[in-house]
Amino acid sequence: MMAGKSSPYLARRAKKFNCVKKDYQHKNLHNPFFHKRAEKKATGKKKRKRRFWFFLVIILLSLSLLLYLFFASGIFTLKQIKVSGVSRIAENQLSDAAWQQAQLKRSAIFKQNNLLFFNVDALRETLLNNFSFDSVRVYKQWPQTLVISVGERSLSFIWQDSQGRSFSDSHGCLIKEVSVRDEDLKTYPVLTATGTKEYLGQNNCLSLEVAYLQAVFTLYDKLKEFPGLNLQEFVLDGAFNTLQIKLNGGPNIFFNIKDDLDKQLKKLSVIKQDKGDEYFKGLEYIDLRYGDRAYFK
Repeated sequence: MMAGKSSPYLARRAKKFNCVKKDYQHKNLHNPFFHKRAEKKATGKKKRKRRFWFFLVIILLSLSLLLYLFFASGIFTLKQIKVSGVSRIAENQLSDAAWQQAQLKRSAIFKQNNLLFFNVDALRETLLNNFSFDSVRVYKQWPQTLVISVGERSLSFIWQDSQGRSFSDSHGCLIKEVSVRDEDLKTYPVLTATGTKEYLGQNNCLSLEVAYLQAVFTLYDKLKEFPGLNLQEFVLDGAFNTLQIKLNGGPNIFFNIKDDLDKQLKKLSVIKQDKGDEYFKGLEYIDLRYGDRAYFK
């Protein structure tokens, strides 16, 4: 090759190098792979945006429908109250209490005539506090009915004190809504409090040791086996562990509620048989409280 002359090959190489260098300097490089990735990324972003707005519209429509159903449609508005289990009082006394509560607001916002917001626990508490029920169950029957099911306390005996007469259940809790008639005194045992001691505690229940009530029920049943003993009433006179019995046409009898009642009744039977009916009826009292001994006058 002669000096000063260039080869055609070298000329072409130099021209190509200058073109690449110029493009690089102007950052005019183009890669098809990167271009496709950018297009794909932009398309995915648009799809996610459309999906977001779609679900947002669905959620808003669902919330609007629920709000309409719960508050505006009236589908859950309380329209019926069913009452079961009552025999001594009118059913409307319980339903009226429920309707009154339905007019109140819950949490100062939601009116309770909407069954969704009716507070069944509050109504149950109201009924237990105002009526003598052994049990109260309040539940909702969707979509527009409230059910009140109660269990009434059994009438076990008649409590009598300076305030008057009331029926009581076997636990000593008074049943105020049932009036005591004169004829009831022959059907139920009568427990009378004398003296100044107060027996009535909270919630109209007697603050009385269980042994007293157990003795009342036991003696009431066992005295039926003694012909000629006409029971009038049981008496609490304030004496320690003492339950007194008054008879119609006979002596007052003192029992120790903590001692064996059968043993004390056996002593009573012996006195009645040994002394005879006339002598027995003329006695003022018989005291059976002291072991094997019995005192009478």
